[in-house]
Amino acid sequence: MATAAKLVTMKPVIEPELKSFLDEVLIPMLVADAVRDLKIENALALECLSMAHSPANDGLSAERVTQ
Repeated sequence: MATAAKLVTMKPVIEPELKSFLDEVLIPMLVADAVRDLKIENALALECLSMAHSPANDGLSAERVTQ
């Protein structure tokens, strides 16, 4: 009779020094970069909106304003 293979589950182990580096250095750096990118994207979007709705652009079509 064939026996079913047993699956061995092992928890991945992260070395304490590596975990400390990830928690204290890498993750905060990645979050700061993402927040900076979001701020830049929001500033550009607000600038485009303000240009589209400014009185100087009333005679322009929406296509010309966004180009």
